[in-house]
Amino acid sequence: MVEQKARTATGLETVNLSDISLVVREQGEAALRSLEYLGFLLVAYTPPVTEHADERNTAETRLGGHSVPGSRPTSFTLAVPVVKSKSGRPGQQISVGRADDNDIVIRAFGISKQHAAFVPAEDGSILLVDVGSANGTSVNSIALEKDKPVRLHNGDVITFWWYVFEFTYLDTFLRTMTNDAW
Repeated sequence: MVEQKARTATGLETVNLSDISLVVREQGEAALRSLEYLGFLLVAYTPPVTEHADERNTAETRLGGHSVPGSRPTSFTLAVPVVKSKSGRPGQQISVGRADDNDIVIRAFGISKQHAAFVPAEDGSILLVDVGSANGTSVNSIALEKDKPVRLHNGDVITFWWYVFEFTYLDTFLRTMTNDAW
């Protein structure tokens, strides 16, 4: 199973894509599906560590070569699983924010305590909603309005403050894994 999770300096839990690829090759897709992942946020950019940075606003990695919002890195090495909510109830939102009670925690001063949420829709798609963050959430460089959900598609670039991710649904992710993309 994929048990090896790493944490960036901001507390963001990530999984190594080569580890996931190995699990899929050795144990099959069912092993990954059993973890109740809905999709993945492929880590495209996290703010660099600077010598004057506040520890709560740092991250250890800048992945896929130099990547800035609006550009796609040449490769991804880490991902944040979008997993069913801690409550385990279907249809529950998956929260993103700085506070420890979020499902996805990013400890950075530019991330609000309750920043955004992924909401599983009845049709199997996932919606993203900004829940009133101070520094914003965007999809494909378009700022989200507070409490107005947006349907996500494979390849959407999601930005929480300066953190940039590419979204992929589990099925597309698995197809990519079986094609040895990582």
